[in-house]
Amino acid sequence: MAKRIAAWVGIGVIVLMYVLSLIASLLARPEANQLFMASIVLTLVVPLLLWMFLKMYERAHQNDGISVSEMRKINKRIKAGENPEDIAREIEEKFKDRE
Repeated sequence: MAKRIAAWVGIGVIVLMYVLSLIASLLARPEANQLFMASIVLTLVVPLLLWMFLKMYERAHQNDGISVSEMRKINKRIKAGENPEDIAREIEEKFKDRE
């Protein structure tokens, strides 16, 4: 969910910069060229910064709980016929030291 929100924020920032540069150029403002160049730079920088932010967030919170990939593995084990209580005990043992 955080990735989706970050992506929409990034899209909004980039679109806002292009709209501002378009308005500045229509009003024949002397800053229009700089705003357009800033828009081009932000088109590259904003996604890079969001990607770096999300990677740092994932690293900071990687030990907070069960990841999605671990949940998929658990679901496959349950569908394969393994006892859910045994799996629950394994999970409790794994996360016991985090409390």
